[in-house]
Amino acid sequence: MITLSPMIRSNINPQPKHTPSKNEIYINSEDLVLKCLEVMIQHKQFKLPIYTEKRCTGEVHLGDLINFLGPDQAPIDNFVHKLNFTVESAIVRMIKMSQGY
Repeated sequence: MITLSPMIRSNINPQPKHTPSKNEIYINSEDLVLKCLEVMIQHKQFKLPIYTEKRCTGEVHLGDLINFLGPDQAPIDNFVHKLNFTVESAIVRMIKMSQGY
């Protein structure tokens, strides 16, 4: 069994920060993990800011998503299910898993 690293770099901030700049590459908090991975690969990014209603509310890291999608005790169908998590719900789950929940 592969477990997540206790250090999750991705985060969701309760207090929104700045708005996106004109040329900034970002992901929406409600976008699926699959879309996030596509954007990261297309733009060769290892991390992306997360925006909710045009306000920066966090950051997602490629390494965290790879760990999240890695094998665990669940059946193989869980991989497809994990791709369909929203970015925000995936980060929340990663943080809970790293804390032992």
